[in-house]
Amino acid sequence: MVDENVIRQEKTENKVHVTTSELNRTTSHVVSLRVLVTVWVALIVLTIVTVGVSGVDLGRFNVIAALLIAAAKASLVLLYFMHLRYDHPLHAFIFIVGLSFVALFIISTTTDTWDYQKFLEPPLDMPTNMPM
Repeated sequence: MVDENVIRQEKTENKVHVTTSELNRTTSHVVSLRVLVTVWVALIVLTIVTVGVSGVDLGRFNVIAALLIAAAKASLVLLYFMHLRYDHPLHAFIFIVGLSFVALFIISTTTDTWDYQKFLEPPLDMPTNMPM
């Protein structure tokens, strides 16, 4: 049931006009405590996974694993704590496009680094048995 005092409707030629401030007040949402706690627990678990993965030698995939976990954590924060999931779909589209460009830049930098890494020579004063 909509309170008549909250939304002021003006009927002009069979059209209904609602001011923006009044619309924002009536379309707000409340996220349940269960959802927030679930997301918080997921963030804690992903943080523990990040610490666990940092101790495992995955070779060149350490950076990829860390970035994937960080992207998952950032997405959870954006979707639930910053309410992007309940916002206008255009805002989610803008976020996905921005995230895609960041991923593109990281991928291009990483592949470039991997391509010339094998041609790097150690410094002259570095022992030959030292891992790089």
